[in-house]
Amino acid sequence: MKPIEILLVDDSQIHLEGLKIMLRTYPRLHVAGEAHNKAEVRKLMPLLQPDVVLLDIFLEDENDGIKLAAYITSKFPITKVIMLSHNKDQNSIIQSIHAGAVAYLAKDTSIEFLVKTIRSVIKGEGLYLGETIPHNILCKCLQNSIEPPQKKEIRLSEREKEIVEFLSMGYTSKEIAIQLSIDPSTVESHKEHIKAKFRLSTIIEIVVYCIKTGLIQI
Repeated sequence: MKPIEILLVDDSQIHLEGLKIMLRTYPRLHVAGEAHNKAEVRKLMPLLQPDVVLLDIFLEDENDGIKLAAYITSKFPITKVIMLSHNKDQNSIIQSIHAGAVAYLAKDTSIEFLVKTIRSVIKGEGLYLGETIPHNILCKCLQNSIEPPQKKEIRLSEREKEIVEFLSMGYTSKEIAIQLSIDPSTVESHKEHIKAKFRLSTIIEIVVYCIKTGLIQI
């Protein structure tokens, strides 16, 4: 099976070296190259045409990474851009999404979640936002920046609404189960049923849809 080719972009050599070492331990992930600035990215993109670019939001200038994301996604639409940042503010997230990034992860994200995100965006499984970014910020950002998919009217049961509301606040299945006095496996079953009902692949997409259409309130 073809490996996922990755271009790392960061002006910190220490951070680049750390990412390379960690990513090498995972199968089917190959670091094809690294860049430290805009000029190097523009030179390497046509040569490497990577599957994924892990892009630091701050390079030479503030938010330079966002401009680069827009360049990459317009010139190389097959390439998936994942933004990496110390920032967890709404403006940076919204600007990154508008620039075409399919994921926005804080730099304190675990390597396991980063790898999961890389593999998921390659499969086209929707927008990913970091595990360490507060969910209320994520939902507000998405609510303000993304239109819900065009779907026929979808109805949720009261229990399903409760579960989506808890998901929008960042609760895990175990935490939801405690709140609702049900088994965690029941929560997982509800989540899968909700995904099937909406024909969406990620919970965050479902949360966005429910917020935008008024099915739930945050």
